[in-house]
Amino acid sequence: MKRGLLFALIATSGCAGAPIPRDRLQEPGALIFNGYTNPRATCYRCHGGDGTGRFLRGPDLADRVPGLTRDQIRTAIFEGKGFMPSFGDRLSSQEIDTLVSWLQQRFGKAAR
Repeated sequence: MKRGLLFALIATSGCAGAPIPRDRLQEPGALIFNGYTNPRATCYRCHGGDGTGRFLRGPDLADRVPGLTRDQIRTAIFEGKGFMPSFGDRLSSQEIDTLVSWLQQRFGKAAR
């Protein structure tokens, strides 16, 4: 019973992350991630504007990105993964490439 209740809570809980204020961002990837250049990019809602993740959803990207290749990150964004929805129909190929580059720069092994 407890397990079912926890699953229902996770499945129905919305993400409540907030974007970083626009005036604090300059990188094109950060602007996409926070929904400023494309409002259909809602990464910040689950991962937080800074990528550190939110309760029950959207893991801390500093824990995930270093273990992924460029193609794996691109596929996760394009197709979705786990609770993460697909953004292949929301972002252009160029936006996805810009976002992947920013994620690798911001959270990749060299950034640690």
